[in-house]
Amino acid sequence: PSRMDGIRAQLRSIGLEPYDCLNPGLMDYMATWTAKKSGALPA
Repeated sequence: PSRMDGIRAQLRSIGLEPYDCLNPGLMDYMATWTAKKSGALPA
């Protein structure tokens, strides 16, 4: 974990976008769905 910033920088330098878990677009979709389901956002 302490070297992740350097690893991410290396990946970006060769044109690869590092993801910690899932694709950012998918994470946004999941967060929006969850917020709507919980009532935090209008459905």
